[in-house]
Amino acid sequence: MNYENSIVNLARAKTNYEDVQRQLKLASDQGKNNLEIAQIMEDNFIVRSEVNGVVYKINKEIGEPINGQEPGAIIGTDAFVIELNIDEFDIVRIKKDQQVIIKMDSYQSEVFEAKIIAIEPIMNIRTRSFQAEAIFTKKPDELFPNLTVEANIVINTKKEALTIPRNYLLNDSSIILKGGEVQLVKTGLMDYDLVEIKSGIDTNSTIELPEK
Repeated sequence: MNYENSIVNLARAKTNYEDVQRQLKLASDQGKNNLEIAQIMEDNFIVRSEVNGVVYKINKEIGEPINGQEPGAIIGTDAFVIELNIDEFDIVRIKKDQQVIIKMDSYQSEVFEAKIIAIEPIMNIRTRSFQAEAIFTKKPDELFPNLTVEANIVINTKKEALTIPRNYLLNDSSIILKGGEVQLVKTGLMDYDLVEIKSGIDTNSTIELPEK
């Protein structure tokens, strides 16, 4: 009788053990599923950019909702685009890939280079100008959005031209020779610093800086 009871108790214990094993496995599987669901839900609440860049401004506070009609943040990369306004009188001379000489208030003693990458084909009626875009080919070490630039688009170049500093030019048409004599000159190409002199003086002329 005791032997039979022991057999029954052993079978019952084995059954209980197997039940506990199944319950533990079920709990483990449910825990793994819950973890995966929690990770998926967490990923859904994390905003990720598809490109590398910098967040310049966050327009929302923690907890505020964001809809599809307004930006939640302002982001950018180091590939800055320069927006240029081209006068309608000059637009026919502007082409893609033309060199642009750039000066910036943030880097007053330096000159940078860029090239035209796009020109809008329609004029802004209000400003009577066309918008063009350029990218830096020689850029500053550090840039920020919305900085202002002064740009000269290189239309033509000339080798071995007679040039003088632009600040020596008086009223865009004359210079002051040594001794104070005013001499009319004909100018040509110019950039930020230099202006070509086509006639009026030669390499033997000595000029003076006009008084401000």
